[in-house]
Amino acid sequence: MLRYSARAAGLAFLPLTASFTVSNLASGRMTGRMGSRVPMICGALVGASGFALLCALGEGARYPGMLPAFLLIPLGMGLAVPAMTTCILASAERAQAGTASAVLNAARQAGGAVGVALFGGLTAGGLVSGVRLSGLVSAGLLLVAAALAVLGVRPDEVRHARPSTPRSGSRWSSSRR
Repeated sequence: MLRYSARAAGLAFLPLTASFTVSNLASGRMTGRMGSRVPMICGALVGASGFALLCALGEGARYPGMLPAFLLIPLGMGLAVPAMTTCILASAERAQAGTASAVLNAARQAGGAVGVALFGGLTAGGLVSGVRLSGLVSAGLLLVAAALAVLGVRPDEVRHARPSTPRSGSRWSSSRR
C-alpha cells in the first residue's frame, strides 16, 4: 500500500486522466479517417496490454512501476469507447438513435457495476491476488472485444456514415439540414 494523502492520490491519477483525454481526441480523428473498427481493435488491445502489465505487479510495487499499466488502460478505453459509440449510432436508423445510445450507455453502466462487484469479490482472498485475477479477466474480455470487432465490424462501416458531416444522398443529409 502506498498510503498516499488525498492530495497525493489525486495528483497520482492526473496522468490517467490525461491519457484518457488524449486518446478520446485521437479516437475521433482515427474514426473519421479509418472507420470505427481500427480504434476499437487498437483500443481493446492497448487496454488488454495495460491489464496484463497490472498482473505482473507484485505486492511491493511502487507508483512508477504501476504507471505504465495505469496509462495504457485509459489510453485503450479512450480509443475504443468513442469509436464504439460512433459505430452503434451510425448503424442505427435516425429515429432509433436515442434508443441505441441509451442501450449502449445502460450496458456500459451495468458492466461497470458488475465489474466493480466482481473485483470486490476477487480481492476478498487478498488484494494482490485479486488484482491479478481481475487483470487477467479484464485482459481476456478485452481480447474477446478485439476479436468481436475484427469479426463483426466491417472495415469501412462507419467511415462513410458520420452524422456530423451530412452528404447529399445519405440518410443524414435531408433530415439534418
